[in-house]
Amino acid sequence: MQSVSAFDQDMTSELFVEIMKLFFKRETNCVIHTHSKYANLLAQLLGHDETFEISDQEMIKGIMNRRTRKNYSNIEILSVPIIENQPFEYMLLPQIKTILKQYPDASAILVRNHGLFVWGPSWQKTKIMLECYEYLFELACDMIKCSIPLVKSLKVN
Repeated sequence: MQSVSAFDQDMTSELFVEIMKLFFKRETNCVIHTHSKYANLLAQLLGHDETFEISDQEMIKGIMNRRTRKNYSNIEILSVPIIENQPFEYMLLPQIKTILKQYPDASAILVRNHGLFVWGPSWQKTKIMLECYEYLFELACDMIKCSIPLVKSLKVN
């Protein structure tokens, strides 16, 4: 069993700092990283998908669009990019840099077989968004098991 060295812990802390510095400047003051069961399970249930998308759920309203700085409405499609895990967290930085450019609205990234990063303007707002994401991930796992679509189809008249 390999233990986490002080170097590895420093590199993980550095990853958080780099995420905050990358594109956010003064807009991001908090990054929360979890190893939650449903973030992990959902990314696996989605197979090789590069994003998790869900719409028409009330809890979407608790999540902020990084680009507009406004919360989503419950009828919008929420997209969360998914990246592949690496042996050490600091090795995620190149993928995170790429994803943040490709998904300017995203305030979270799922890491397959690992967990979740969420960021926001304050620890309070980031914690609220984390709770909303976790709720949506658990709900999505149940919806997938029940063959319920995650994104509501557009009605054609």
